[in-house]
Amino acid sequence: MKQDFRQAFEQALAVFREKHGPEKGGMLLMCHVHEFLQNTVGGRK
Repeated sequence: MKQDFRQAFEQALAVFREKHGPEKGGMLLMCHVHEFLQNTVGGRK
């Protein structure tokens, strides 16, 4: 479960960097990660 989450996260991160570039990606990523965590972790409890 945790391993799958990590793989999906790293894949999303790679795609995100390709699309937006590393500098811009860092800031936007935090917003997306927060939202993503709220949706997945919050929704599964």
